[in-house]
Amino acid sequence: MIVLEIERAFRQPVQFRGQEYIRVSSYKKKLKDFPQSARALRHVFDQTPVENGIAAERVPDDALLRLLDYPAYLDLLRNRLPGNRNEILDALNSDAWIERSDAGGWNVTSSLPYVEDHGSGCLNGGEG
Repeated sequence: MIVLEIERAFRQPVQFRGQEYIRVSSYKKKLKDFPQSARALRHVFDQTPVENGIAAERVPDDALLRLLDYPAYLDLLRNRLPGNRNEILDALNSDAWIERSDAGGWNVTSSLPYVEDHGSGCLNGGEG
């Protein structure tokens, strides 16, 4: 058995070979055959802020910790660096940087948490 996962649509309808599709009940249909649904779908895409999206999907634990500069983030918050991987992931998850993916791994959110400047003059903690 082969399972094919089609990523969710983001900013535009799902396409295959240049043709846009929509799911109607349990069937896929050509979007052009459903003009009212196409208008409603485009309206939803136009109204969805980038900040509510996902920057990366299904990222494994190790890759996630290599991608995110979590030590600098925790330092800016004046939080101690957690002692192990699970504590780091829990901290990032509780701050909404990441969320568990139903398909495994982690989703990296597009919204960056608010970090207060503690007098360095810039939010990355370096010279500003």
